[in-house]
Amino acid sequence: MEIDELAEAARTGRELDLTGGAQLDAAVLVELLSRERPPRAVRLRGARITGELDLGAMTIDCPLALEDCVFDGAVRFTETVAKSISMRGSRFGYLRADYLRTSGFLDLARVEVAYLLNIGSAHVGHDLYLGGARLGRTDKTALLALGIEVGGNLHARDLKAEGALVFTDALVSGHFDCSGADVRNPGDRALTADNLQVGTFMGAEGFSAQGVVFLSGARIGAELVFDDAQLSNPDGFALSADRISVAGDLSFRNGFSADGSLRLVQAHVGGRIVFDGQVRAEQHPAFVGDGIYVDGDVEFRREFTTNGEIRLFDGRVGHTLRFAGTSTVPAGGATLELSSLQADVIELLNAEPFQGKVDLIRTRVRDFVDRPESWSPAIGLLGFEYQTLRNDEVSVRQRLSWLRSDGFGYSPAGYDQLAAAYRRLGRVEAARRVQVAKQWRRRRVLNPVGKLWNWLLYVTVGYGYRTWLAGLWLVVLVALGTTLFGGAFRSDMRASAPVGPAFQPVAYALDVLVPIVDLGQKKAWYPQGGAQVWSWVFTGAGWVLTTAVVAGLTNALKRD
Repeated sequence: MEIDELAEAARTGRELDLTGGAQLDAAVLVELLSRERPPRAVRLRGARITGELDLGAMTIDCPLALEDCVFDGAVRFTETVAKSISMRGSRFGYLRADYLRTSGFLDLARVEVAYLLNIGSAHVGHDLYLGGARLGRTDKTALLALGIEVGGNLHARDLKAEGALVFTDALVSGHFDCSGADVRNPGDRALTADNLQVGTFMGAEGFSAQGVVFLSGARIGAELVFDDAQLSNPDGFALSADRISVAGDLSFRNGFSADGSLRLVQAHVGGRIVFDGQVRAEQHPAFVGDGIYVDGDVEFRREFTTNGEIRLFDGRVGHTLRFAGTSTVPAGGATLELSSLQADVIELLNAEPFQGKVDLIRTRVRDFVDRPESWSPAIGLLGFEYQTLRNDEVSVRQRLSWLRSDGFGYSPAGYDQLAAAYRRLGRVEAARRVQVAKQWRRRRVLNPVGKLWNWLLYVTVGYGYRTWLAGLWLVVLVALGTTLFGGAFRSDMRASAPVGPAFQPVAYALDVLVPIVDLGQKKAWYPQGGAQVWSWVFTGAGWVLTTAVVAGLTNALKRD
């Protein structure tokens, strides 16, 4: 092709369609774009460009469109300044556009690059199009976009890459949409976008990554969406997003699947986090959210399943942390690690128990909602603080069995928390039952003498919470004493003086039973033989009963 024909088309901005195998020397394009008077636009379609097209460090003052072309050599836009560039549908062995600056868009949709597409530190004034691109790999990197700035949106839907996509320190003013993309770099990073700044990040609608999706330190101005995404890194983390900040929601829904762990340590989510997919993790916990801060809800919905641990150690949830539905039960010995978590509400509403330990050590929550069907065989409740138990249908007996399942053994604070919650609900008798159960459980940490005294306090005054038992014991013992001293052992009773009050079995039984009572019978009559033995027994029983009553009334038994 002659340069004059191309120049005439460029002068008017007309597209020149060379589909069919027409060749054009790259030097012709360089010469045309180097002219002092720029053309209106250079638009080529379907040409085969021979030689290396090096437009580096040039200023291109017209729109440039080289679409559906085949380039035999490398293409360079290093430090180029241009209005807009479209290479849509073209094929390259290598394309380098680092430090490129465009006032308009950069269109690389449907391009095919055999080795490396380098647009690092480029500045694109409007949108960047990468949708449908087919990218190869050089040293496991298919696309290098370190520090790129995009003034509009970054479109990468249905992109295919054999190698990593690197967007470290990138700034995208609008949204970053890689829905439906397929990125393969097994055993390494598939998508690296640490410190990315973007409005919305969409990795949905079949987005697939073999390797780590790395978003540590990213700043997402609206939503981060992984709905229907397929992430795979079986030996480690499928998603690593430490210190990420998401102003809106973080979504893993509609068939989301991860073969590998999800890591959001010290992340901040301004909206909510929603899970209803599947996470398979062998080497690490399924979800690691240590120090995470979520302003809204965190929901593990009915469709969510995992075989690994869910960990939110030292996290903060502004509203509700919810586990609901039969499919949310972690299988294969998984646990919930919620130690030191703070939340407004925690809901454990599975229809089947968690298979591993549920750890609520030092967790603080306003409302706790659960159901016995969801309880784990082992649970850690040491230091667990809550204000209200919202499921009042759980019986006191069931709540006490819940406390007994604490893997740390006897913890008086757990019983005090439960009793306080019942008192706030106005259930005073339930609170008393809990306090009695606390003292009974305390027997396990006492020596033999302490256990005996603990048992006596239980049967006599209910540890001070059932002092009416003492009155019942007194009635029983007085009745027994009346029967013994006025019947079988009446003949063993002797008067202390020739003249004195007549013997009254009821009054005598009260005299020997109650130390502070003096009805005159004990002074006027003294026992012998069997009556003397029973007198000692009743005196000892009276002291035990009196001591227990005094201990209960002075609140001594309510200390841990």
